[in-house]
Amino acid sequence: MKSLSLILLVTLVTFCFGIQKDDKILKLDILAETKYELKNLSEVSSDIQYIPLQTTDNSLMGVVRRIRVTDKNLYISTVDQVFCFNKDGQYLNKLNKRGRGPGEYSNLFDFDISYDDNYIVIISLQCLMIYKKSGNEYAFFKKVNYFPDKANFIPDQNYILLSYSTADGQVPFHQILINMNGDTLNYKPNYFRLKQSGPTIGLLFENVSYIFKNAMYFKELLNDTIFRIDENQQIDPYLILDSGGKKPSAEDRANGIVFNQRMAEYLIFTHIMEVSHYLFFSYTYNKEVKYIMYDKTDKRKYAINNKTFLYDDIAGGINFKPTFCDNNKFYSLTDALTVKKHVSSETYNNSKPIDPKSKIALKKVADSIKETDNQVLIVATAK
Repeated sequence: MKSLSLILLVTLVTFCFGIQKDDKILKLDILAETKYELKNLSEVSSDIQYIPLQTTDNSLMGVVRRIRVTDKNLYISTVDQVFCFNKDGQYLNKLNKRGRGPGEYSNLFDFDISYDDNYIVIISLQCLMIYKKSGNEYAFFKKVNYFPDKANFIPDQNYILLSYSTADGQVPFHQILINMNGDTLNYKPNYFRLKQSGPTIGLLFENVSYIFKNAMYFKELLNDTIFRIDENQQIDPYLILDSGGKKPSAEDRANGIVFNQRMAEYLIFTHIMEVSHYLFFSYTYNKEVKYIMYDKTDKRKYAINNKTFLYDDIAGGINFKPTFCDNNKFYSLTDALTVKKHVSSETYNNSKPIDPKSKIALKKVADSIKETDNQVLIVATAK
C-alpha cells in the first residue's frame, strides 16, 4: 500500500480525480410539496418475477443484510456469510471464512462483488479482506489495512471505492479509490474537517451509493450532491438533492450526543436507486420515512405510501418495496411464509392482475416451497 503525503494527495485530487463544476446540474427540491402519488407497480414496471432461492443444508440463510447483483449471479450477505445464487435462484456457493486465523475475517460489516464475479471484498474489523474465486470456492487473496464505512467495486474494473464516515471528523478523505493491491489511485478530500466536541456515534446511512449505466454514484451525509465516477475514474457532480438546509451540520456531527438528540430534525437519505426513467429515493425527516419516485421524463415526484408501498397489480402478488437496483431492474426479498400466506388469501384469489400468467406462476412458486425455506427474490423490470 502506498503512503502518500498530503501534497501528493492534493495533487491527485486536482489533476486525477478532477472534480468538475457545472451550473446545469439538475437540482431537486426534496421538501417541495409532492402532488402526485404512486400506488401500482405497473406504473413503473413492465413485469415481475418471484424466484425462490434454493434451500439446502449449505444454503440456508438467516437474516439478510445486503444484496448485490452481477450479470450472472446474485450475492446475499448475512451476519457472517456471503451466499451466491444464479439468476434462477439455484444455489452455487458461499464465502464462509469467519474466524481468527490467517485469511479469515472476524466481522462482516459490508461486502461487494466484482462485476466479473471473480473477487469479493469484505469490510472486517480494521481492514479489508479480499477473496478470489478458485473453482467453486473463494480463496484468500489479500488483506488491506483500510477500515471504511462502505466498499464498492467500480463497474467492469477491479478498482474499489472506499467511503468513510464523517463521525471521525479528522479523517482527511471521504472517498479513496484503490486497486486490488491496496494502492491508492485517487481520493476525494474531506471538506468537513471538524474537531470532535463529544462522543462519536456511527450512522447506518452515512454513505449511500448505487450503480447506473456502468458508473458508480455516491452521496455523503453532509453533502446534498450526488457524485458520479465514470470508467476513467473521473468524478463529477451529477445531481443535487436539495435538502433545504435540513441535512446535518458538521458542527452537530462533531458531537454524538447533540447529533443523536437532533436526529429527527435532519433530512437523511437512506436509499438512492436509478433506472432509465426513474430515480427512487427514501429519506427520514421529522420522524417520518418518505419514499419518492422521481420521473425523469415528466419531471414529477411521486410519493409512495411508506406502509403499503407498491401494489403488485401485475401478478397479484405481495406489495413491492424496492431495496436494490441494477441494470434497470428493482430487487426485493420476502420470506417464504409471507408468499404462501398471500397466495392462500382472499386478496390473491380475488385479484385480477394485468398478467394472469404471472399470477399462475406465483401460485406455482408458493406451492413449491415450504414455510421454513429461504427467502423469495422479487425482480421487477423498470419501464
